[in-house]
Amino acid sequence: MNCTEAKNYRHIFIVNPNTSRMPVIEVLIQRIKNVCNEEELIYELFRANSPEAGPEHIRDLARAGFPLRVYICGGDGTVRNIIRSTWNYKNVEYGVIPMGTGNDFARNFGTKEDYASLKNIIMGDTVDIDLMQVNGQVYVNMLNIGFDEQVVSMVQRWRHIPFSRNQIAYTIAAFIQLLRMPMEHLKITFDDGKVLDKRFTLCAIANGSYCGGGYFAASNASVDDGLMDVLVVRPIRRKHFLQMIGDYRKGTLLNTKKGKKLVFQKKCSKVILEKKTPFEVCFDGEIEKTKRLECEIIPKAVKFIKPAKSLSCAQTSANK
Repeated sequence: MNCTEAKNYRHIFIVNPNTSRMPVIEVLIQRIKNVCNEEELIYELFRANSPEAGPEHIRDLARAGFPLRVYICGGDGTVRNIIRSTWNYKNVEYGVIPMGTGNDFARNFGTKEDYASLKNIIMGDTVDIDLMQVNGQVYVNMLNIGFDEQVVSMVQRWRHIPFSRNQIAYTIAAFIQLLRMPMEHLKITFDDGKVLDKRFTLCAIANGSYCGGGYFAASNASVDDGLMDVLVVRPIRRKHFLQMIGDYRKGTLLNTKKGKKLVFQKKCSKVILEKKTPFEVCFDGEIEKTKRLECEIIPKAVKFIKPAKSLSCAQTSANK
């Protein structure tokens, strides 16, 4: 996107007040003002005082017909909350300024370095991405059951501890869960009629590729292919788990001979998971219990901004 095109939008920055991160937030706000004023953009800084405030404000603007670029300043939970409530407005494009614990959804579109520049984000082009509808609710990234869910659950219980906002927390939690080796048993029915009814170490229903604060777990998944990737890791000994965890994190496991032996993989547009008793699921970092999951892909549901190298308006004019 060039600067002329950017001026056709209203640029809305949704900032969630977080007293523990106020110094970082204030620095970010000043950076936003500097960039938007320099590029002569129409922009608004909206400080959401509740989870409902941000989506409500976006809906009000979208109903008025304004072309919007909404920049979500937060983590995976905030991204999910905003998109879930506003995704059906076609005059809204979404971007993210990563400020969460894991920031896994943002990793699908760029590296930490890509997100370091606000101009990269503001001037980025959009891609049409898929969403997942699960039991009537919309999710953006990944569902985890079993080992991965237990790791996230533990990290959430550590939120009051400063180090919990670091990837180290996920590694520590993973080693603790390794001692416990939680297992789950579900019936999984795919849209082509195939059924799995087995015990497993972990299961992931993936739109995006990353979970757990940077684990490239679903390395074959893509947010714009119109399909979900279902990964089921068979019961595994601790020794073998330790041998595979490095490759699992780097995304180099699934397509190897070892990975194909350990992990059942299948792409689908719809899948049902069920059990007679409640089981825990991590929905984009949100833990809930259920007896049945009906998951379906929504192809090309929203436009999402990929960070890109940007030029200032002055540079753009000089290059014409």
